[in-house]
Amino acid sequence: MQGKNEEMDYREYMSLLSLNYQSIYSYILMLVANHNNADDIMQETTILMYEKFDVFEKGTDFLSWARKIAKYKTMEYYRKQKREKLVFDQDLVELIDQQSLTHKESEDEWLDTLGKCVSGLERSDRELLHIRYHENASVLEISRRFGCSFQKVYRAMARVNGLLQRCMRRKLGMEQII
Repeated sequence: MQGKNEEMDYREYMSLLSLNYQSIYSYILMLVANHNNADDIMQETTILMYEKFDVFEKGTDFLSWARKIAKYKTMEYYRKQKREKLVFDQDLVELIDQQSLTHKESEDEWLDTLGKCVSGLERSDRELLHIRYHENASVLEISRRFGCSFQKVYRAMARVNGLLQRCMRRKLGMEQII
């Protein structure tokens, strides 16, 4: 890549990345279940994707291509983390990968529905969810921030989670949501 072509490729890459960033990140997070590790893997994935963007076949499925790279970087992460107590083996990562491809459309519907259910909550409940899940604050940290007991915050989180579960069941017409 040189000059104008390089700039065009960079713009195309950034456009495709921004359209698919959340899906790629969610996929990585599903595999590692830790935001800090997912952040690191996502950063390494996006760097490698940019380095390999010249081999991406334009007009094909960018998300599938990106997920392959994310899977590779995740497996690389697990190889480095062999000392950890809980390490997914490659077969489990493959199974999760296959299942996630199968459920991509239902995941999008589920996320849209969840967003609608969250929007329907009281402002204070939405704020609680934001602090807990977007700021990654623990229940103990939240209780300290608001000067209330751990149990009160825990009960509030349980109540809000129950509201979201009922809303999701109702909107998706599901008997049970895991």
